[in-house]
Amino acid sequence: MARDPSRGENTTTRTGASPPPPARRTEGTIALVQALRFFAALLVVLYHAPTMNPDYTERPSRFDAFHLGGAGVDVFFVISGLVITLTVAKARHFDLADFAARRFWRIFPVYWAFLAATIAVELLSLRVGIGAPFAEAGNPVYIVTSVFLLPLPFQIMEVAWTLGLEITFYLLFALGFRCYGLRGVVAALLLWYAFAVLYVSTPLGDVPALFYLGYPVILEFAFGIAICWLHLNTRMPLGPAALVLGTAAMAGALFAPEVASLAALLHEPELRREFQFGIPAAILVYGAVATPLKVPGWLLLLGQSSYILYLLHSLFFGVARAAVNLAFGVELGASDLGVAALIVGAVVLSAVLTHTVERPFLLWSRRFVPGHSVPPTGFGAGIPAKRDT
Repeated sequence: MARDPSRGENTTTRTGASPPPPARRTEGTIALVQALRFFAALLVVLYHAPTMNPDYTERPSRFDAFHLGGAGVDVFFVISGLVITLTVAKARHFDLADFAARRFWRIFPVYWAFLAATIAVELLSLRVGIGAPFAEAGNPVYIVTSVFLLPLPFQIMEVAWTLGLEITFYLLFALGFRCYGLRGVVAALLLWYAFAVLYVSTPLGDVPALFYLGYPVILEFAFGIAICWLHLNTRMPLGPAALVLGTAAMAGALFAPEVASLAALLHEPELRREFQFGIPAAILVYGAVATPLKVPGWLLLLGQSSYILYLLHSLFFGVARAAVNLAFGVELGASDLGVAALIVGAVVLSAVLTHTVERPFLLWSRRFVPGHSVPPTGFGAGIPAKRDT
């Protein structure tokens, strides 16, 4: 029988209980969410693209259209809530040590590799006087915070704050589920969200160290949990309609926020991020889960490489720009064509590293973690198919 994730235990059919919904096709479901991870990562890459231009504050760029592309993170957070809940629901029983080990091997080793590379490049840049290195790369406080992905605003890698919130969510999920099942997770997450709302609404907001712990965007993890519950307990109607609506809502929030975003439609200009981008992201993820579509293999690979792309792109942009400038005297960041070439290069390199390095590494790491397959890594890692009932 299917496992009831809200209770943290295996269940059996009770007399008179409604029969479970028939198993749905899940191949397309997995593939479409995997593809969505790539587009979320690409949004973040496009968001950072204009900053590659030394004069980006003065020279307009076609990539300025993605100035709200950081909303890709909101999609990641919804997917994470979905995936972690699905992963636990797939297991026959919940083992805290096993849960922690799986999260560790999927997140930290790859992240540490790019963190070490970032620190090395920044310190070398500082020594030879090339580029504009971050002095934080040699600051012990930033190094400790970055190594352990603490949810503090002292990160060396600019994208690491999201991973810090991910790790905090994993800890909360593990403890809440271990003690009270999925209800415990939801209760703890709502308490965290209540603290975040209090933080942004009171003088607590003057404490910078709590900035990320008090970021209300964490409600988006709960959106993902809700989608998982629907996936496990309902037929998830209107999947294609939700996919179209979510795409349109996200496009409106990204490219026409003054007229087509949720804030504009509700006449709430101060609508917070977890609603402005989180609700469109949730509708989009719901549609991706509920719509069985086949996805080409190359797009699946790009989805699998989204974690490396997320970590790699800023480092790659800096190194590639410096190398081309030294070798040919050309500043790639000064033109949209050069920026586009850097983006394509980052995407291709991420896919190559995923296929040739990350997947073999995960195969090797299986000896330390019980399991029989190598799931995707990073945000949205390990999306299981719905178990037949």
